[in-house]
Amino acid sequence: MKNIVTILILITLFLVHSSMTTAITFNNNISINTQTNKILQGQIPVYYDNATPHTFAIYNVTITGLSGFNFTEIPILLLNESKNINYTYKTDTPIHQTYSAKLQYNYLTQGTRTPLQKVIQVNTSGYNPSNTTAYINDSVVWFNNGEGNRTVTNLNDLTDKHIIQNLTNYTRLFSSTAQFDYFDETTQKGGFLTILSNEVTLLTHSADYDKNILFNVDAIYKNADMSGQAIPDSYSMKLSEVKQGILRLETNDSVFNIKLSGEWFRFQENNLNLNGDKLIAFNITPAGITTTAQTNQTYLRNIVVVSDNGGNLTIPVSVFIQYANLTEITETLQNLVLLPMTIEQQYAFCNDAQINWTHPTCVRYLQNVSKVEYVARILYPEINETSAFDSLQSGKKAEEGVIRLTNQIDSQKQELSSLREQLQLMFNSLETFSTTQTTKINDIGNDVIRRKNNSTLFLWSTLLIFFTIICVVGVVFYKKWKFNNTPSMQFKV
Repeated sequence: MKNIVTILILITLFLVHSSMTTAITFNNNISINTQTNKILQGQIPVYYDNATPHTFAIYNVTITGLSGFNFTEIPILLLNESKNINYTYKTDTPIHQTYSAKLQYNYLTQGTRTPLQKVIQVNTSGYNPSNTTAYINDSVVWFNNGEGNRTVTNLNDLTDKHIIQNLTNYTRLFSSTAQFDYFDETTQKGGFLTILSNEVTLLTHSADYDKNILFNVDAIYKNADMSGQAIPDSYSMKLSEVKQGILRLETNDSVFNIKLSGEWFRFQENNLNLNGDKLIAFNITPAGITTTAQTNQTYLRNIVVVSDNGGNLTIPVSVFIQYANLTEITETLQNLVLLPMTIEQQYAFCNDAQINWTHPTCVRYLQNVSKVEYVARILYPEINETSAFDSLQSGKKAEEGVIRLTNQIDSQKQELSSLREQLQLMFNSLETFSTTQTTKINDIGNDVIRRKNNSTLFLWSTLLIFFTIICVVGVVFYKKWKFNNTPSMQFKV
């Protein structure tokens, strides 16, 4: 009969809890708009719907399955009650993504305790512990750790007796609730054992009852301010020259994915993140000038700076191209024939729209240096003196010139890097010197003020002493004068 009642209770709990799956109401589609490196706080109200006839609570209501989020837990949610699940979220990278998570909770179910073992020591002092509790299906062990034999005798049924020899034990399993009182016939010491029901109420979680919830996260970089300056911002150069400059960028916060570009510009560093200020070296190499009329002119070229969260910058740079004669181009070069040409003629020939650096001679030089670095100076002066009939030898010399030019470019890059380091050291030294001199000037000023105060005190002290002396002398002279001018008194007898 008892088993039938237990089964009916479990079936009732199952049916009631099955209907509970529609009892929780919450927003299952959350939109989050935030910025990187910012802690966002939010709440998700959870309502235990009164539309279903539930009379029991649910427990440990929370959201799981998301990284970057921290969710609080509702310890207990009663019928017709609404509480909030609080959360925080933070990311250090931009995100535009939808995440799926689970809202889950625990509920009460009937179960049984896991059977345990209870040990009772028996010796000449009696039972230890003498009064204890166990549960149905627990194993109770009496262990004789004293001298001689001991007994476990049922106080209510003396025939229910078990003798325990020295250093042995007696185990008994109880299958129902009971009060078992017993004693040791040797020592006449007694013990009391209460057997309780092993049925318990358990907090249970079932994934079948979990609720889906979506988080639509749109995180962008935190906006920052960025400024830039070209140092210097104007140049005068020959067509064949490569000149260097410095781009200074400054930000008030972290700016990400900074990209630099600009016609005629090549940057030492690109595609970077920045927090603070930075100096970036660049080269200016004129390109696209093929006629004499295009020289002796000033060109405005822009350094373009774009970023994810620092805005975009356009930094103008003025470049004056000095006069060059590009009209006297020597006759077309052949595959292995290199005729003497001026610096301007060599560059103009390869850069001509019809040639477009495809002539074998131009290709040969481009194998040694990039097109941007290629300038007509690869033709050394000794090549211009070479006879046209000795074109093959002049070509070899030109190739040697290319190697020497490449080495010179590498050397110039190293010198530029060394110059930047020296400038930074000079700047640091000047800053230290300025701080030191300021401190010295302040010390001198304080010393002057102190000396001035001491001088003033000394002057007033001297005047006071002098005035005191004059007063004393005056009093002395006055008394002397008064004594000399006082008429003498004569008395007759």
